[in-house]
Amino acid sequence: MIRDFVEFCGYYHDLNLYLLENFNYDLLNEGLIKSSSYNIAVDKINNLIKKYNIRGVARIYIGKDRVEIIFDNTEKNINYKQFYKDFQSILRVLGYYISISYVDNVKKSIEVQDLVKNKNFKIWINKRFDCEADIQGIPEILYHVTPSKNLDKIKKQGLKSMSEKLIQEHPERIYLFGNLSDAEEFIITRNEYIDTEYIILKIEIILSGKMKLYFDPKYEKDTSAYYTYDNIHPNAISIAKK
Repeated sequence: MIRDFVEFCGYYHDLNLYLLENFNYDLLNEGLIKSSSYNIAVDKINNLIKKYNIRGVARIYIGKDRVEIIFDNTEKNINYKQFYKDFQSILRVLGYYISISYVDNVKKSIEVQDLVKNKNFKIWINKRFDCEADIQGIPEILYHVTPSKNLDKIKKQGLKSMSEKLIQEHPERIYLFGNLSDAEEFIITRNEYIDTEYIILKIEIILSGKMKLYFDPKYEKDTSAYYTYDNIHPNAISIAKK
């Protein structure tokens, strides 16, 4: 059909036709508004690794909630600067971001000079946007866990983003639970890393205005966990449990 249309218009060229017929239309739904599947991300990154003849592999993490990439940069005469540029471009198109990176087994942000110096890397990448939740299946009340010290600020400004990056680096998000017991369980788990006094806030969806919610893939299916990039007005927030 594409061939007939282009020839009819009088603008047929073999190169243009090839580009049209091989265009990945799924990309229109990815990147800024939707993230690709883990399988697609693994394939794209492995193809890039193969293209540059780098010793490495991308695979779905054992927890099935992210992609793990391991580089063994011992090869010389590889254009790592261009590889790094292409890698960042692929992440943007796929709708992913680097959540954790290790350079020679030390947690740090990867820089171009690290690649050039032939160091080893382990990287975890996460979806910037996961599956959007069906608003009709969302409970009318959601719960948010926050340190008690944040309460006064939240009362004035509402919820705007998660500022504390405890384990992984994430884009600014507000994390929510669909029931009180899941929020309480989260506090127990969180205190294994940082012993802090937490409170649980109640979010009334009907008062929060327009909000897009996404399922949080870090949790098992029996946990009702979401996140949003939208701000939540103070009027929709109250204290559920101290």
